[in-house]
Amino acid sequence: MSILVMDCNDWRTYHIVEMLLENDYKVDAFLTTNTEEDLSMFFVRNSSFSIVTEDVQKKYAVGIFLGDIESDMRHEFDQLIVINPAKNSFQSDTHTKCTVIHTPILFGEWMPMKEEGIYNEDTFIPFESETFEKSALYIGDFTKALLQWLQVSDLPPILYVNNKNDGKKGDSKLEKNVFIRDNIPKREKVKSVIEHYRSKRNFKI
Repeated sequence: MSILVMDCNDWRTYHIVEMLLENDYKVDAFLTTNTEEDLSMFFVRNSSFSIVTEDVQKKYAVGIFLGDIESDMRHEFDQLIVINPAKNSFQSDTHTKCTVIHTPILFGEWMPMKEEGIYNEDTFIPFESETFEKSALYIGDFTKALLQWLQVSDLPPILYVNNKNDGKKGDSKLEKNVFIRDNIPKREKVKSVIEHYRSKRNFKI
């Protein structure tokens, strides 16, 4: 199955691409974000990974986009997945077989952070805060769930992802809530992310 992922230099889509390649998907990706760490370099030697330009027209089984997408995309998709678009910026009914996924606060390796907490957009969220404890979800748990959803042929138009501490957010018949539970305590995941941050904070690819 061929999949197009927008911007594998974003830390979240980096994890998505990594998960897809580990599960034998063929992945094309855009490079639209300039970061200090060129995360795409981790994939260039993988024969199932290619960097493509936005002006090349191609058809894919799945397109995975993070945030806003352009309305005049040249590419065609059998299934389109849009993760966390800005409010009211994207309407799933304008694209055939599209699912919009809303996630809680995601955290994981390579994200903007300090040892004391993470940055969500421009907001600093301490690891010890109630907001982090109730609303944060490890990126690896999300990508595992995403891998399962790729096998589903009838995803709902809108999907709300919650961790076990979140309440239901969707209230429409077209919306579905999915709860992801922590198989490993969140504190252990935080410890691992901090250790990665310490080892890589001065690392440039």
